[in-house]
Amino acid sequence: MGDWAGIEIEFEDTHETQRELIIQIEGKDSDGDSPLYQRTVTSNPGVVQRTWLYLWIPGSFSSRDTFLVSVYEAVEQDAAVSQRTGVSYTRGALLTRTEIGDGKTLLAPEIATGLIVGRRLGGLADYSRTSIGGSGSDRIYLPNGHEITLYAGDVRPEDLPDRAVGLSQFETIVWTTANPSDLTLARSDSLIEWVRRGGHLVVVLPSTGQVWFDTDRNRLASLLPDITPSRLEPDSSTVRALLTHDERATLPDSLVIQELAANAGAEPVDAVSILTDAEGRTVVSRRLVDLGMVTLVGIDITNRNLADRGLPAMDAFWHRIFGRRAKPIDRNRTNNTMIMSRDVRYFDSDIGASIASSGSAGAALLLGFTLFALYWAIGGPLGYVILNQFSLKKHSWLAFVAAIGLFTLIGWGGVSVLRPRTAHLQQIAFLDAVEGSNFQRVRAFSSVFVPGYSDAGIRVGEPDSPYTEFNNTATHWQDGFTSMLGSAEFPDARAYPVSARDPELMRFPARATEKTFRFDWAGPARWATPRAVEPSGRASTLGTDSSGNPVGSLVHQLPTPLQDVTVIVAKGQSSLSTQTGQPEVADFRAFRLTNPNRWEPGVTLDLSRLAPEDPTAAERAALTAYFDDLIGRARGSSITRRGPRTTDNERLIASAFVSQLKPPLPDNSVPDVALRRSTHGLDLGKWLTEPCIIVLGVAEVSRDDNATNPIPTLMQRTGEWKDIQWSGKVVVRWVYPLRERPPSWPAVEAE
Repeated sequence: MGDWAGIEIEFEDTHETQRELIIQIEGKDSDGDSPLYQRTVTSNPGVVQRTWLYLWIPGSFSSRDTFLVSVYEAVEQDAAVSQRTGVSYTRGALLTRTEIGDGKTLLAPEIATGLIVGRRLGGLADYSRTSIGGSGSDRIYLPNGHEITLYAGDVRPEDLPDRAVGLSQFETIVWTTANPSDLTLARSDSLIEWVRRGGHLVVVLPSTGQVWFDTDRNRLASLLPDITPSRLEPDSSTVRALLTHDERATLPDSLVIQELAANAGAEPVDAVSILTDAEGRTVVSRRLVDLGMVTLVGIDITNRNLADRGLPAMDAFWHRIFGRRAKPIDRNRTNNTMIMSRDVRYFDSDIGASIASSGSAGAALLLGFTLFALYWAIGGPLGYVILNQFSLKKHSWLAFVAAIGLFTLIGWGGVSVLRPRTAHLQQIAFLDAVEGSNFQRVRAFSSVFVPGYSDAGIRVGEPDSPYTEFNNTATHWQDGFTSMLGSAEFPDARAYPVSARDPELMRFPARATEKTFRFDWAGPARWATPRAVEPSGRASTLGTDSSGNPVGSLVHQLPTPLQDVTVIVAKGQSSLSTQTGQPEVADFRAFRLTNPNRWEPGVTLDLSRLAPEDPTAAERAALTAYFDDLIGRARGSSITRRGPRTTDNERLIASAFVSQLKPPLPDNSVPDVALRRSTHGLDLGKWLTEPCIIVLGVAEVSRDDNATNPIPTLMQRTGEWKDIQWSGKVVVRWVYPLRERPPSWPAVEAE
């Protein structure tokens, strides 16, 4: 719940001939209106067919609610209406309808999700295990960690959705034993787009056959690292420390290991060595694909004998692939005490309140209360006293009527003055950019004031853009924390159609009020994010010194200063001798820009000056304590609990690293847990599994700045689509990949 979801509909048409059908699923937005997610399909009489519908499910949806699915005859609309509404067909005769989802358990908005295409793997279940017996659907956090990630397993390629929006809810997709050649063209394209938009695809290379590298049979081959696999001889490769921290564990003799050697001439970002065996040969490689990545695993972790031993372990192996931090449940002790005693905090609980135009609403309410108080006084006791003073009590009714007319005129005049006359958008947006990619991704939570009444159209992306590689989405949205908004339904609720195939455009009822949306967009860069330069201003590169401190200079040309700037420098992963789980996977340093904490456009930032010249022990500890302190920046659920003071900007920045939060300690009687509901899929933890520099900050934009919106959002009332005036905050997250540095092996294992 609280995210996009794909629902596959199976149907059979018994009509004598082919015809166009509209298959529709009905939703409900926060205004009480009903978005009708529709898809037009051509029927094949007598044949069972399947199609996908995509919709946004509110976080307030309950197991008692159902989805109403209807099938209509499709009536083609003329080109002008189709272009205006984004829907090519309108509903004709109703053919059938049914309710689905009755009694189904939907995941809570706090739970992140992943997908396993093929056979399930060892270790992944620990990311959702909340008790000794297994996963608990009534729990929303890990007993020895924070956010739950529930992996749906045993998925077949033909079960995948045909649009990337159907995959947007998944943090990671792990591909194990399934054959990629079973993917249709549409499903391949959706998976490719999902990766390019920032998804992380993990592929376990099969021990026999190389269909993954067959470009004729597998469209995903273009995403794989630029490597050549070679099978290693039995007992010639030492990988135990990659799969478990248990020094007594043994690996099955049947385990197949393949070296993933980079091809000659491969670009650094096309074959990044993530993990090596003790002999120094790459067994996990990665390719960066625009804003996302594909990780190739050369160890056959689908081996049944390995899975029977509970391997690979979550903390030893998967943390180093995903960039996570949590301890698996100790099956020798109970964790119920830890489960019951934790105070829940959120990183995104105030997004809805932040984008609401509370200032203008407050002014209107103040005017209303003031007018009522004056009207009550003049039309009542004060007026009576004045009339009595001048012996005019007999004219009290005339004075009362005059007061009514006067205050009616004042009220209508005040409303006319205060009422906005132009559309305006206030938003909190998360902008992601990766050095080397020409594209940016933005997710925006927006409150849009729509003046006047009648229908209005809103879309994300230019209507005539020649760039069509990314399919963008727009949907109504509510945060799930402000329950009053969820019940503020209008009495004239209406239905409006939305394309369930490409929901980039919505036409909805407007009532001179605000409506909240979530927009997801990817495309050519619209903001000039940081770039590496020499002091002279010429292009340059970044790096790190022997201590892990950044070296190089940056400049940006964002429309406003970048505030509360944080720079994370990851040298690579920590040594394999480190018991990952409680400590972080990354060997990192974190720096804050201070005095001033604003980075102005066009000003060169020398990264080498961020680190103290002769750091004390306390200063060195502070550089590596950043993730341990993040939980205090989340908003607490208890008003009696006091935590470190934090700003909204710091909380928005910290939401990028929920995966890195410090797990609770056994001796902490009331440990906090930090979660999110609306910002799943935006975690940057996966980047910490390889060397990189991450720059984060917030650009605050007012209407007067007249800045380009990083996400193209347009409105149509009559005539052409027009840009919407906007203001708000943009959380900029820029990643600069560095040269590979796989973690070192313990000396004993390497021998």
